[in-house]
Amino acid sequence: MVSGTASSQRPDPVRIETLAELKAGFEALRGIRSYTQLRKASQDRAGRADLPRSTISDLLHGPSVPGPRTVVTFLAACGLDGPAQVPWLAALERVVTAHLRRPAGAVRVREARPHLLGVHQAIRVGPDGTDLPAYVPRDLDDALHAAVVAAAGNGGFVLLVGASSVGKTRALFEAVRARLPEWWLVHPDPHDVTGLDTLVQGRTVVWLDELQRYPMTAALARRLIQAGLVLVGTLWDDEYTGRVAATVPGGARTGSCSAWRTSCRSPRPSPPVSVPAPRPSPATRGSGSRWTRRTPGSRRCSPPARTWSAGGRTRPTRTPGP
Repeated sequence: MVSGTASSQRPDPVRIETLAELKAGFEALRGIRSYTQLRKASQDRAGRADLPRSTISDLLHGPSVPGPRTVVTFLAACGLDGPAQVPWLAALERVVTAHLRRPAGAVRVREARPHLLGVHQAIRVGPDGTDLPAYVPRDLDDALHAAVVAAAGNGGFVLLVGASSVGKTRALFEAVRARLPEWWLVHPDPHDVTGLDTLVQGRTVVWLDELQRYPMTAALARRLIQAGLVLVGTLWDDEYTGRVAATVPGGARTGSCSAWRTSCRSPRPSPPVSVPAPRPSPATRGSGSRWTRRTPGSRRCSPPARTWSAGGRTRPTRTPGP
């Protein structure tokens, strides 16, 4: 039932799979709001009329899929902001990608199992411990999420570089799951990447945890990025340094990271930022584990994110300093 300008029972966007269901959901979300009220609401929020009558009519009843910006404006006009918009945008993504063939072995990002992607299980400190505890936000999250979104725009590669066990894989997993939940995710076998040649459609994430294990050529990386795919990976800082620094006589670069940089036609990125390890927890003190002293003034240790885009620009993102 609808009361005033808002529905007392909102439609559930999680169940939406088709364009007809999406538009029916928008209509139900609109409730009894008139086109004029929606235009006024969008103008009040943005300072201009972002929802002309024709745009609203197309969004609710037209034969085409509305664009993300139009949907965000409509949702805001209906009183949904921030996290409340996420399931609707996920529904939009499902509708947009419904015609795409599922890549062999792929799963939706939201359905991916983190432990199979390389996320370490938690150290149990009591009977209530869980294998994957709640994620603690980190200093780099905003920049990392922005890098994933930028790579999704036209194909790209996002690499996290840092020491062992500082949370690179978990941070990357959370960013990809938050920003690209409805994309397909492919986790190739490190010993056989030939199957990646068949990936020619966008809206697919290629997961490359511990990048040094994957013998990918520059040509393959270039084809994937130019096809609109998002490649994401992690690498230890010493592996990164050794692979991007080496050159052979004649100027030919060696190492998978060099091939990656060449494949994107990017300039050489700046040296990686040292990633301090977190302080030991009570469960690990005295266990013989080696810990690196945290950088004074740092709030949380955060791996640096480095991105390469299909356009050939390098955008290094460094951990904010103290």
